[in-house]
Amino acid sequence: MLFPSRTTASTPRLPRYIGEHVPGARVQVFADGGHIGIGHDAESSALIDGFLREIGYT
Repeated sequence: MLFPSRTTASTPRLPRYIGEHVPGARVQVFADGGHIGIGHDAESSALIDGFLREIGYT
């Protein structure tokens, strides 16, 4: 899950909660940017690619 830290009052609490309770989940909270890591394109892509490789998808 990729979230900017200032999206809603519950962020980043909600994604961190989900990440703690979903087996194998990864959570990355960015200090700035927009939805789904906008403004962090290269970093978001690398995180997604790394996750997919870890689970054997790519």
